Amino acid sequence: MAKLSHCRTKARMRKRRVERRASDPTSQKFANTILQWKPINQRLLYVRLNTRYAKVSIVSASSLIDKADEEAKDNFYSSLQAVLDEIPRHDVTY
Repeated sequence: MAKLSHCRTKARMRKRRVERRASDPTSQKFANTILQWKPINQRLLYVRLNTRYAKVSIVSASSLIDKADEEAKDNFYSSLQAVLDEIPRHDVTY
């Protein structure tokens, strides 16, 4: 019985390792796909991907709420514009 339990534990550990590896954006499987992974700040992330047909740039932005002060909003939108200006023109942008 102890041997069966030991095998189940090993199988669970192996499964967790595979799940972690698959969810890790820097794993070998995605090494040629992700060209750039650049967290700008807590609200902005820039990712550039190499796909079969084109290079794709993705900007993930979490905007400020309306109650934020004007200076914070200006800083956020100027950072966003700077990221958008750096994207190569031939990339597909999302």
